[in-house]
Amino acid sequence: MSSFISVLYLALIGVTCLLLAFYAPKTDYYLKPVFMRSNGLLMAVGLILTGLICFIGSRFKAKLGALEGVLTKHTAKIFPAAVLLLFIAECVFVTSGFFYSDWDPAGVLDAVYKILHHDQMAVSTDYFSAHPNNLMIVWIYVTVLRIAGIFGTESVIALSVFQCIIFSITGVLVFCTVSRVLRSIGKGLPYITSWIAWIIYAVMVGMSPWLIITYSDQVGLVIPAAVLYISVRMHYRLPEEKTAVSEAANQSKVQKFVCDHAGWMLIGVLAAEGYAIKPQSVIVTIAVILIEAVHFFEKRKINPAPVVFAVAFIVVHLLISKGVYPSLGLTLDPDKAFGMPHYFMMGLNPETDGVYSNDDTNFTNGIPHDERTRKNMEVARERVHEYGAAGLAGHLARKTMINFGDGTFAWGIDGNFFAGTDFGNMPYVKSNGLTPHIMAWIQLGGEHNLFFSTMEQFAWLTILALSLMLGVSVFVKKKEEQEPHGEIDHFSSVILLSLVGLFIFELLFEAKARYLFTYVPFWIMAAVIGVSRIAMRYKSRP
Repeated sequence: MSSFISVLYLALIGVTCLLLAFYAPKTDYYLKPVFMRSNGLLMAVGLILTGLICFIGSRFKAKLGALEGVLTKHTAKIFPAAVLLLFIAECVFVTSGFFYSDWDPAGVLDAVYKILHHDQMAVSTDYFSAHPNNLMIVWIYVTVLRIAGIFGTESVIALSVFQCIIFSITGVLVFCTVSRVLRSIGKGLPYITSWIAWIIYAVMVGMSPWLIITYSDQVGLVIPAAVLYISVRMHYRLPEEKTAVSEAANQSKVQKFVCDHAGWMLIGVLAAEGYAIKPQSVIVTIAVILIEAVHFFEKRKINPAPVVFAVAFIVVHLLISKGVYPSLGLTLDPDKAFGMPHYFMMGLNPETDGVYSNDDTNFTNGIPHDERTRKNMEVARERVHEYGAAGLAGHLARKTMINFGDGTFAWGIDGNFFAGTDFGNMPYVKSNGLTPHIMAWIQLGGEHNLFFSTMEQFAWLTILALSLMLGVSVFVKKKEEQEPHGEIDHFSSVILLSLVGLFIFELLFEAKARYLFTYVPFWIMAAVIGVSRIAMRYKSRP
């Protein structure tokens, strides 16, 4: 199965890289970004630099080995300090560069402060009736501000600091996942590779301007990374843990059951929370379940794990739907909710190349609830028929370039994006001496923004192209390099299947580069571990 998943990933992302490098420059499409250099040049430079770094590293194997030894000995002390420094830098960045953004986040924050002050009647229930998926983020923000209120503040900056914590934790999960996968194999340079992955994460995600925006993309970032780490932890044992497992053989049946299936319980909890925050975050859970299903049919061994997962998911889902949502005190109209057929129809919109369309939204709003699915699917079928085979292929190619062709992840695109620090009834946020310098880099039209955006595009295209190496590594591994217990390459299968699932999801429904943001850590890990494995294979050649 790992080979099939790898082939599928290589085909989809390989074609995507070719589209971005050669087709995008001569094609017009909706929300096409502008950079200082072409995609092809940026991608080529990134790959050449990576190859050069690997070549230089191969000439200094002894020094790299010495560095690996130092990191092995001191990472436990150094890494927490590095994480703390990143967190402080993030806090300085968001407090100095904060601004309100007048699109969905504004609606969420408006509801948050009205609920916080017990003014539920003033909340726009039409918005949340149509988009009930944003209720969970409202509840989380209200809870954070209530906790902040204990310390005498209701500033929106408390939410920004909360998001800094989430981004920092996600970085730790990236480091620990890469470290565990490589250390369990017992080859290569696991600590150096883990540090490289974390540094790339810190630059691309940890200090991304998206950290400033208070929305579900930011809060949901940690969910996929946490599910992946738990899954990896269940499959990849470190040498010291194998000893601990043997010592735990005398546990009672109840203790053993809890230890064996705690991971699945946590995945169930995270999946339910992730689905409520950002539906795309559940894709990694689906990938894990599919791969475990293959294990089940191969081994034909009864495993209670699916039951544990299902119970945890259902319990948390019921707690959210029957406890969390009603606690907000909002009266919603379920008949106004937009279903998946609406987003499927919107994804086929020829005028916006599948990006958000006001016309499609108004069309769905004007249809009675019991007829929406049928009407949405009728329009979708009409659009497919009007495209024809060649036209549909072109449409999907443009959607792919929209989704994957913007390393800023559609920064500054939505609504009145830069609405300032004094917006509506929101708490005023003071600027400081760093504010104009930060805005010169991140605000559209700022003095350094085009250069900054180009560097973001350079980093993204390089990581996207290098992620192909993880798929390639599946085919070049020797038998003796297989993971413990003779299992399939679990990490590669989960991470690549998750990214394939995300690709298909974004291809079918509404398009926008921002929807990839929660899975950027996956691409970073795929790229770093893929290159590491190829390097190990090259190193082992006679």
